Amino acid sequence: MFKDNVVTGNIHSCVECGHHIQAKAITKHERAQSSEYLTYYAARQRCLNPKDARYSDYGGRGIEFRFH
Repeated sequence: MFKDNVVTGNIHSCVECGHHIQAKAITKHERAQSSEYLTYYAARQRCLNPKDARYSDYGGRGIEFRFH
């Protein structure tokens, strides 16, 4: 069944490749899972998102996030 779809051209890539393509489309820089990005994102959330649990310790005290 799957082989026929590939041979006839109905499927252009495997499921795993499709997941990688989708992940690249979702993220601008393809590094959404790196430890550096996760640290950056967490710091940004603490400073800019009032719903973050640690916001009162950072953004709520006037600490600004200036990395964009």
